[in-house]
Amino acid sequence: MFGCFWKRVFEENFGSVVQCPPVQNGTFGDRISDSMYYAYVLKNRNFDFLYKGHCEDLTERLKQHNSGLTKSIKAYVPFDLIYKEEFETRDAAIKREKYFKTAAGRRYLKKILAP
Repeated sequence: MFGCFWKRVFEENFGSVVQCPPVQNGTFGDRISDSMYYAYVLKNRNFDFLYKGHCEDLTERLKQHNSGLTKSIKAYVPFDLIYKEEFETRDAAIKREKYFKTAAGRRYLKKILAP
């Protein structure tokens, strides 16, 4: 019962979410569909630095990050994609990104990404 309540609260706030397992070595296989939006977490290969963001084309966005086109994290290149969630709307992806940046969101990521 308790779990159902929080699942409903989450879906009301973030929409329908499809959780994807962590990605290995930033590889994707097939191109990701253009009709979905993503909240994602990148990890720097050399430092203990996580970057949280959202986008529509995850493959292209990772290329932009790793080629230094994102000014705020240019000094931390290169990155690997370590986590992503898929959403049907941009607003839901933005809400989830904002959650990842809160203390509760950081604890959540630490828990699910722990080895």
